[in-house]
Amino acid sequence: KAKKVVSALDKLRKGVVDKLKDEPTTIDANVREARKRLEEIEAEVLRPLTEMDARAVRLRIIADRPNILSAAPIHQLEQELATAQAMTTEEAEWKERTKEAELVKIGLVEALEAILAKRKQDEADRLELDRLRAEKAEKEMRERIERETREKLAREAEQAAIAEARA
Repeated sequence: KAKKVVSALDKLRKGVVDKLKDEPTTIDANVREARKRLEEIEAEVLRPLTEMDARAVRLRIIADRPNILSAAPIHQLEQELATAQAMTTEEAEWKERTKEAELVKIGLVEALEAILAKRKQDEADRLELDRLRAEKAEKEMRERIERETREKLAREAEQAAIAEARA
């Protein structure tokens, strides 16, 4: 009879141990499920802030374009200006930052137009300066040739006079 009791106790112990071994797995599965759901809730709650931050960052990047493009070639400035003018400031895209987007667009277009106008004026000034330098160099060359020709004629006349005086 004692063996039966010991055997029954061993079976009970084994059953309790098996249950206890399964509990961590069950607990881990429940924790994973709870963590997953909490992360989904967090993402859902933070999504509007993330989108708002993304729009604010995008506006800062757009507003900084003139500084970045200040040394760009004229054709790139013209492309950027066309892109800026085509930029949409609709509420669907910018939501609560629609007015700010409109102001940034206006500022960007004005800045790019000013940079482009200055760049075109600088280019025209550079071309004019090159033309004036070329004219000056040509004039100096003509004057040098004339001076050398006069000096050569004067030397030849002097040599002819000396040769005549000796003859």
